[in-house]
Amino acid sequence: MMSAEDIDKAMERHGKELLALPGVVGVARGLCRDIPCLKVYVSVVGPGLKERVAEILEGVPAVIEQSGSFQAL
Repeated sequence: MMSAEDIDKAMERHGKELLALPGVVGVARGLCRDIPCLKVYVSVVGPGLKERVAEILEGVPAVIEQSGSFQAL
């Protein structure tokens, strides 16, 4: 099972690469069915995005969530 530290390391290694993907607006550590995972927030789920994220994360559990755009307050 992945620990929160493992997820943080994956986010540190691959966060910039994920944010460079079209439609990706954020990445964060989260829980997916009570298991630590990496959440990838997207404005719109584009074609091939799930496969690209899986390749980048090298087996780290990830969930793509359509969130729309983020705006700083």
